[in-house]
Amino acid sequence: MQVDLAVAGLPVKVHVVNPGVIDTELFELPDNDPLVASEVERLPVKSMVQPVLDMLAAGTFEIYVPDWFPSVVSRKFADPDAFLAGTVQYASSKEPA
Repeated sequence: MQVDLAVAGLPVKVHVVNPGVIDTELFELPDNDPLVASEVERLPVKSMVQPVLDMLAAGTFEIYVPDWFPSVVSRKFADPDAFLAGTVQYASSKEPA
């Protein structure tokens, strides 16, 4: 799938990047919920650079980083209620007693 748009008469291509957990300041913002899945590795921001450059060079519409991330997304959208229930159960099991 490729989406081509014209903005102000200029050709624009749209790409979608689906990042996993990327180590940014987002996790350090005041009042932000802590990352519950502490065993999930936070990828450095620089780990996104080469996949995005490869996507642009190939003209690929959509990518997932890291490579295992599509399986998480597909399970999430296959049954959102079950995914959310499992997430709540997991988060509850990680809370201090």
